[in-house]
Amino acid sequence: MKASEAIDDLQKALDDLIARNEKTVSIDALNNYLSLLRKDAENSHEIDRIQHEKEQSQFVDASQRNIAAYNAQISMSLEMFKSVIVTGQAALKSSMIINGGAALALLTFIGHALSSPSFNTPIKGIVSALLIFCAGVLGSGVAAGTTYLSQLSYSADKALWRKIGGVFHILTTCLVIIAYFLFGYASYTAYEFFCKVV
Repeated sequence: MKASEAIDDLQKALDDLIARNEKTVSIDALNNYLSLLRKDAENSHEIDRIQHEKEQSQFVDASQRNIAAYNAQISMSLEMFKSVIVTGQAALKSSMIINGGAALALLTFIGHALSSPSFNTPIKGIVSALLIFCAGVLGSGVAAGTTYLSQLSYSADKALWRKIGGVFHILTTCLVIIAYFLFGYASYTAYEFFCKVV
């Protein structure tokens, strides 16, 4: 109980006595009344303390929940970022491997064809496919370089570097897609050549 509330209660009790036309107050009665007010004040203080502890506990619980949710969100974002990087690396490596493997296979075929005296078909069509496969390997290699530049730019603190990182990211994605497209186009070119030979 606040001091102002105690004074209000005492004033109310006095007003009740005046309303009943009483002119005197018993000291024992007043003393008992003040003892009751003191007990109410102590109880009120205890209730305020308990209420404060409850509110403080609720605040701590809410803060801990918010921190746990934030940590979970950060952890999830980090795992998603890691999975994006791993997936991107796999796409980059596979574009380099399929174009490089196809170029190697065609080089082997061309070497065998040129060393065989019975092979008399012009190999211009297959050389075109080899050149396209090599362009796919080159595109994949450049994409590996732009991946490094993208990550380097993202690690900078300035917003301009992050925008540059975004540009390198888009460039890397485009180069990998182009490398896959070149693989498909070169495969079709090689298919047409072999259809003519057979």
